[in-house]
Amino acid sequence: MRLTLPNYAREADVPSDRANVVWQYPQAADLFDAMAEDREPDRKALVAAAADPVHARSVRVRVLNGTGVAGRAAQAAEELRDLGYTVVGTGNAPDRADRTAVLHAPGMADHARVLASRLDGVTAHPDEQSAGQVLTLAIGPDYPGAA
Repeated sequence: MRLTLPNYAREADVPSDRANVVWQYPQAADLFDAMAEDREPDRKALVAAAADPVHARSVRVRVLNGTGVAGRAAQAAEELRDLGYTVVGTGNAPDRADRTAVLHAPGMADHARVLASRLDGVTAHPDEQSAGQVLTLAIGPDYPGAA
């Protein structure tokens, strides 16, 4: 089977970068997982997702530090900005976070999955207290860094 790795022009996230492409997440991660597990990728899903990508720039995120270690939210925010995500704010979480998580309002699951797919081992969870189109990245001691 021959497939093209889902991608889009990086210019969509970083307008000054006209020379590169970005792997489309989470579809690229799904494709690599399928290859690593020696299973057939879902070609139909890959083609459908490639037709309507969720660009990193369209993902708005607030980063909250739940580690108690000063500066972790700012560091994570900078990593996300470098990847083209729109960081709308940083701060301290009201409580310590045991694990890093992406929290999202209903209807924002696709955006949350895009962000979570760039953070190894981090999952996205619906959050009844979240509203609007801004995700929350709650940083825990396991925060892997953005890739």
